[in-house]
Amino acid sequence: MPPEATWRSCGCRATAASLALGEDPLLPKVADAVLGLQLDDGGWNCQIRNYPERRHGSFNTTFNVLEGLREGVAAGYLDPAAFRDAQGRALEFMLAHRMYRSHRTGEVSDPRFTHLTYPSHWHYTVLRGLDYLRTTPQIADPRLEDPIALIGSRRRDSGRWVTEERIPGKTFFDMERFGAERRWNTLRALRVLHAREAAGA
Repeated sequence: MPPEATWRSCGCRATAASLALGEDPLLPKVADAVLGLQLDDGGWNCQIRNYPERRHGSFNTTFNVLEGLREGVAAGYLDPAAFRDAQGRALEFMLAHRMYRSHRTGEVSDPRFTHLTYPSHWHYTVLRGLDYLRTTPQIADPRLEDPIALIGSRRRDSGRWVTEERIPGKTFFDMERFGAERRWNTLRALRVLHAREAAGA
């Protein structure tokens, strides 16, 4: 595995921005290198750079990579068929985990995955994952009943959603007041629920 390829798999957010905005002849190679680092379970894991023995996908890395590769397809840097195959495998990985649970025990993998945070930066959350799936046929998958119910249970009587937690790190400005009902979380949750209903699930 070329070291530059593993580095590119770790720079997922930078890769996403590059594929969306750049016009560099090397970008198709970047996209192909990241695509080639997909693990056997369908996910990606940026820790393979320092821990090559780790072969289990990471929720955080998988969605960062998917978002970046999707931008690569839109910008013409990646073959759409190759992306659809990789995306299908990655989403199957997430569905096998019910989007936030251990596929072995069924326990919540990390409580932070269930938090309604925005913006999420590089962090994975169930709402972020579902917001991605709403654009795919997998939004109708019956294995989403649990995470869909989780999001629905956080809805206020007003019909809106709040921001529950902050992501650690420096905050330069708040887009909306923390702890209050938030337009962005409400928008994301509503479009997930609407997509799910439209899919007949």
